[in-house]
Amino acid sequence: MANIKFSQFTSEPVDTDKTEIVGYVTGTTRNTRYTMTQLSAGVVDGYDQYEFKTNIFLSNLKSIGRDNGTTRNANVQFADVSPLGNSAVVIRDGGSDLMIVDGSGKVGIGVTDPDETLEIAGNVHVQGQSYSPIHTITYADPPVIDWNNGSIQTVTLTGSPATAIAAPSNPKDGATYILIVKQDATGGRTFAGGWNAVFKWKGGTAPTLSTGGNAVDIITFVCDGTNYYGVDSLNFS
Repeated sequence: MANIKFSQFTSEPVDTDKTEIVGYVTGTTRNTRYTMTQLSAGVVDGYDQYEFKTNIFLSNLKSIGRDNGTTRNANVQFADVSPLGNSAVVIRDGGSDLMIVDGSGKVGIGVTDPDETLEIAGNVHVQGQSYSPIHTITYADPPVIDWNNGSIQTVTLTGSPATAIAAPSNPKDGATYILIVKQDATGGRTFAGGWNAVFKWKGGTAPTLSTGGNAVDIITFVCDGTNYYGVDSLNFS
């Protein structure tokens, strides 16, 4: 490694009371480790122990963190090992990966290869609310359901679809979904075309929708990745 002069970091005179050598140097003091009280790069008078007014780049799989002398503890590692082959940021402790942000922006906690925007291996404790905004489906014959738009969706019937409600897109095994079906002010609308076979009902019979003007029916589904097992709560008005 080439010699580095303090003048390369700042054009101002070095304050030796604040800036000392850190690392290993060549010459008669080779392999002697020095400490420092404050180091600044590109900053005339640093406020913190380390202050840099430039970018810092690390080689692949290099880390910034704490070393207790035997195990690399509590460090952040930068690596080219994410699922997409792009740079990843990994928070590690004792050699174990605790959290990863891969090159596609997916976050894994307790997992190193997240397959969703956020994947967690473990329990989640929320102090506050966890919710999904209600997505409004544009009425069509039949209405099109895509769960990527949200796990709670609503449609207002302004007609009676003659075509069976198709299997929704992007189902997830173990997910719970809610479909809110509203009548318009006229009422009398039905799912005349019925439901796709992936929808399963207690006793094998689909619910009969409420037909009063502005009536609201709520249907909750539990999905196994393919089929939807529905329970209805009808006639909110």
